[in-house]
Amino acid sequence: MTPKIASITTTIFRLPMHGELQWGKHSRMAEARHVLVQVTLDDGSEGVAEAPPRPTIYGETEYGIVSIIDTELAPRLIGKPASTAPAILQQVKNNHTARGAIDMALHDALAHSEGINLAQHLGSTQARVRVSYILGIGDRDTVLAEAERVVAAGVRVLKVKVGRDWDEDLARVHDLQQMFGDSVALYADANECFAAREAESRLAQLREIGLLYCEEPLPVELIRERAALQRGAQLPIIADDSTFTARDLVRELEMDTFAILNIKTPRTGYTESLGDAGHGGHRRQRHHGGVSGRKWHWHRARGDLCGASRHRTPIRTEFLFEAERRYRRAGNPTSRWLSRPRRCGHSTHRSGSIEGISSQTLKPDRYAGKGDGSMLRDLFRDGGRSLTELLDAAFRLYRLRFGKLVLISALFTIIALLFAFPGILAPESDIANILSFGGQIATFIAGITLLVYALGALADLELTIGQSVGGAMGRFWSYFGMGILVALAIGGIMLPAAFISFAFFPLALLAIPITFAAIVFLAVRWIVGGVAVVAERAGPTEALGRSWGLTDGLFWRSAVYSILLGLLSFVFFYVPLLIVGFAAVFVPPEWAEIVRIGSSLAAYLFSIFWMPFNAIAMALYYYDLRVRKENLDLELRVQAIAEQDTNVAQPEAMQ
Repeated sequence: MTPKIASITTTIFRLPMHGELQWGKHSRMAEARHVLVQVTLDDGSEGVAEAPPRPTIYGETEYGIVSIIDTELAPRLIGKPASTAPAILQQVKNNHTARGAIDMALHDALAHSEGINLAQHLGSTQARVRVSYILGIGDRDTVLAEAERVVAAGVRVLKVKVGRDWDEDLARVHDLQQMFGDSVALYADANECFAAREAESRLAQLREIGLLYCEEPLPVELIRERAALQRGAQLPIIADDSTFTARDLVRELEMDTFAILNIKTPRTGYTESLGDAGHGGHRRQRHHGGVSGRKWHWHRARGDLCGASRHRTPIRTEFLFEAERRYRRAGNPTSRWLSRPRRCGHSTHRSGSIEGISSQTLKPDRYAGKGDGSMLRDLFRDGGRSLTELLDAAFRLYRLRFGKLVLISALFTIIALLFAFPGILAPESDIANILSFGGQIATFIAGITLLVYALGALADLELTIGQSVGGAMGRFWSYFGMGILVALAIGGIMLPAAFISFAFFPLALLAIPITFAAIVFLAVRWIVGGVAVVAERAGPTEALGRSWGLTDGLFWRSAVYSILLGLLSFVFFYVPLLIVGFAAVFVPPEWAEIVRIGSSLAAYLFSIFWMPFNAIAMALYYYDLRVRKENLDLELRVQAIAEQDTNVAQPEAMQ
């Protein structure tokens, strides 16, 4: 029985680009603002896909995509059998990438429901397809440097933009051929920029200098001229803008306007794309893969779809190259082929030329190395959490790992107490003051160790005390150095204020509040510096800079979180001490010394229970900031899909 669609959700996310991409007459992109679409079936299977808004191409924006899905497409689909979705999607016109993303996410969910990977679900037969890269528009030196970078990474097919300045276009092609010789194949994309009277001669020139084919040389509306150009057979023509839909494809086939069909799953989904491939295949046209700027799922769309459609020409990879490094890890193509993974077919590449996309900090612990991060995924699956939700999650994790957390805290607290005990008995002793420094170091190490354990727990790692301590000692000097920098910064603020207050006493009323405000500001902006030292193995300055960046634009939220933690600290720590102090008023004078010692011991006792909670709360806030600033929740979803796929058995034919 075909499962039914239970829910469809959308998430807008932002990915900075390595550099700005330009194409066509008016299109440029310095960052990707895409929409993640997730389809859940009634059997619990989930699938995801991206909808890339391209206002200058399809007329869609990220907000338009979310709106059409939420108000039109999702209400029509939810509760319906998955098999009816393609027909239902056709009821809403245009909105190409919104409909395409739902279709792809649905196929992804169906593959999971069947217990197979997407390649098998789509009937993929090819183990690998060639990759290409589109060179953006820019000055010649920039374009040549870009080409050198991607060819060094292994790409052997480049698409060159032509049509704006013909002489410059030919000179750029000549330079590329001089640089790479026969080792790199070239083809052209005119983006409808040629005039009808010059198109045939220009295609002939491109053929003579060795280019493979040309994409959309003439404006789409010049259908008769395009058909005549195709009959002239100067160079194989790729159809792209002229074949947005299956109806467009029928028209273009009837008019015989192209030799190669550019299939872009972001605008036609898997269902229609496979239909296009079959339709074009019956007319002996070849298929070419385009990506429309997809990043995480582009190789699933192209590798599996093109494998299923007997794909013959290279698929494009430029947008994966251009995603900033922290979003793609080792995501650059490192050979001329995109290979199907040995064990899984659809979301991440484990053994071939392109690795799966994941962040090096998704698994926070670097010491045991086996966490899958499902707790983080569950917590942040819908984006950032409210402050009260973060604190509630901290309490839940605190209860879940209470024994180990308190044991770690108690061990170091006992060590600190041993160093501090002489000072508790004899506060005026010089030796006691020296020994107390050892107690402070023990408390300092306790804080780092608890952070290591808390980060491991969030990654579903059950670290031993030895592993936690080992991790803490590995980060001790970086953490200590960060503390020194913070102390120097605060001292640099307080010393001038103190001088002004003593030298010009009337100004003290102004200097003191300004100094206090400056210290609070730094404390808030550096709130997760310590977590960055442990989670990202950052150095002192790097950790402070990392916290500064994560809290940018979120100062007041971070300040309120600090206040809430301060209030909890007061309840956890100071209220019991105040109760002990208040009780001391009613004891006989001869018991005063005993009460003083007892109060000091109580402070250590209460810290045993407060320090673990504080470590968990700070770790959670670090991840919440990353979700809000860096779309970490999206990376966690991608990682979950990748891990699901690696657990799907691969038939022998796919090995």
